Amino acid sequence: MNDAQIQARATIAAALIQSRAVDPEGLASGVKSVSNLKVTHLKDLTERIYAALAADPDARPAAG
Repeated sequence: MNDAQIQARATIAAALIQSRAVDPEGLASGVKSVSNLKVTHLKDLTERIYAALAADPDARPAAG
């Protein structure tokens, strides 16, 4: 992973937290299992969005 990819993923994760799509309080939960679950959810959402944005536009299926 290069620097641009890391920065893109960090920006996506920050936007998810800022928009409260992921509960920021849960990320720092004192309950380790809750915190791990929230971090895993954030990573999954971040990767899905990154993959969608980085996908080759010619490889996307046609809408409708």
